[in-house]
Order: sequence, then C-alpha cells, then structure tokens
Amino acid sequence: MCYGEDGLTLAAVTEHLGCLLKILKDDSNTDECLVLYRPSFGRNGGVTRASFGEFDAILATKKSVYLIESKWIRSRTTNQTIKLKKNQTRRHEIFEWIRSSWKKENNWAQFREEYAEEFKDTFEKKPLASNTSKLGNNLEQILNLLLGYPKTIQHIVLAFYRDNRHEPTRVEDGANKFILKKFPYKEFAVQEVFQLRLTLEKSE
Repeated sequence: MCYGEDGLTLAAVTEHLGCLLKILKDDSNTDECLVLYRPSFGRNGGVTRASFGEFDAILATKKSVYLIESKWIRSRTTNQTIKLKKNQTRRHEIFEWIRSSWKKENNWAQFREEYAEEFKDTFEKKPLASNTSKLGNNLEQILNLLLGYPKTIQHIVLAFYRDNRHEPTRVEDGANKFILKKFPYKEFAVQEVFQLRLTLEKSE
C-alpha cells in the first residue's frame, strides 16, 4: 500500500498506464511499455560521490523514454509554478548523458574506463560509480533494458492535482528541459492511497 505522491505514481504506471499514455500523447500499447518504478541510483551524494538519487519512474515506449519526477499538488502553488531542486534537474542531466554514451557492447567497467574523465569534467568533478559498486551494476542493468527503446528522452514533471484550484501551469525557469504533464487524479478515479494487487504464482 502506498500513500500520496508514491501511491499516485505507482497507480499511474500500473493500473492507470493507459491514462498516463494519453496524457503524454503517446499512442503506444500498454503491453509494449517498460515501466521502472522508483529506480534508484543511490542517495544524493553531492559532487564528491557517484550517487545521484532516484526518479519517481522511468517509462519506455516505442515513441520515447520518459524520465519522470512526480509532484502531488495539495495546495496552491506560487504563481501556479512547480519548482524543482537542483539535485532533481542534475539527476536528469546525468542519466541522459550516460545513456547517450552507452553502447550495446558496453559493460560498466568498459564504460567507466572510456568515459570517467569526461564525465568528471562535465559534472564538476563528480565521479562515475566504481566497477564493483551496486550503483554501477544497477546502471548497467537499466541501460541494457532500455537498449530496445528510442534514444529520445523526455524529462517529465508529472503533476497530480485534485481540482482546478490546485492546477499548476508551468515549471520554474531554469528547468526548461522539463515538460509539465498534468494528471487530475480525481477525474481518473485514482485514490491518494493506492493498493497494488499482485498475483503470486506458486512454484512447483
């Protein structure tokens, strides 16, 4: 069971995936999509550590790969504007940079050997994950899962709001890569507390 922003995001990428695709103006079939819920790349580590936090979701379709930051709008926003923190925008920049350089034949050790210095120069001396780290392993697995999907990346702020009084209209200046997509969750009958129903198969 999930509550609030986490629950709304989980509902949107599972039971209400069709609604989300419509909001994204993506005509992909739901069974063709890859959904990664809260993929983690370690806690925000600042400049000196390799970790860079987690997305609320990654959605890959035949049209695009969507990197999603979710916002649950529970009260009026200043000037109807959503503000993003620097670590959130930096997370998107880092993942897009790594994915644009990733090749099918790569493993993480090869990638790190080839790109560690360039990455450090690009991101203010921030290091790439070490070869033996869980972060490096996670990145390798996720990047390989995304190989069959378009190179195109869209940076999405997915705003869940109850009614017109709370509806945001823009993302703050400085986050111009981000596209605001609005999800009126009451209209789609999505609850703020969401219980995912799983079917578990017993092994013989």
